[in-house]
Amino acid sequence: MEDAYYDDLIESICSYLPNYQESLRNLIHNGYEIIGYARKSPTIENIDTRTRLLQAMVDNLHERSFTSKVYVSTCSYSSTPFFERDLKNKDCIIDKLSQVTGNTQDMLIYLKSIKHNVCLVSIDFAGLTTRTHDIIQLIETNPAIKKIAIETFTVANELFLFNSDSLKTDTELLEKFNSRKKSIQRSK
Repeated sequence: MEDAYYDDLIESICSYLPNYQESLRNLIHNGYEIIGYARKSPTIENIDTRTRLLQAMVDNLHERSFTSKVYVSTCSYSSTPFFERDLKNKDCIIDKLSQVTGNTQDMLIYLKSIKHNVCLVSIDFAGLTTRTHDIIQLIETNPAIKKIAIETFTVANELFLFNSDSLKTDTELLEKFNSRKKSIQRSK
C-alpha cells in the first residue's frame, strides 16, 4: 500500500478515533446507552464467511464504539425498511455470533420498550439504510434514539455523530444516508 494511505491511517488512529470515543464516553456519562447495529447484504458468500464478516463488524462496534448491545441483520438490503428486515424466525448465522443481542426486529422491540436516551451506532451509512425516509421513520417511531453515530473509520477516516432532531430537519445531513456509491467493507 501507498505511504500516503498509511500516514492517513496513522493520523486517523491518533486523532479521529480518540475524539469519537471521547464523544461516546460523554454520552455514556450523561446516561445514554450506546447500541450497535450491523447489517450484511445478501451475497453468494458461504455461511462461514458471512459469519466471520458479521462477527468482525460486531467486534468493531464493541471495541471502537463501546456498545452495550449489538443487533444484527444477517441478510438484508440497505434499502429494505427496518420493519421488514429479519421477519423469519430462524437464522442459523445469528446463533453462531458472539456478543449479539438479537436481530432487527429484536432491536425495534427493545427501542420501543425503553425510556432512556440511545445513541444508535453503525459502520457506514449503508450499514443502517440508504433511504432517508427510513431514517426519519426509525427516529420518529423510536423516540429513545436521540443520536445516531456513523463510523466510516475503515474507509473514509470519518466519524459522524448526529442529533436525531437535526436529521429530521436538515436535509443536507440526511442526504448522507441517501445513496451508496460503492460497497463498503464494514468488517475491517
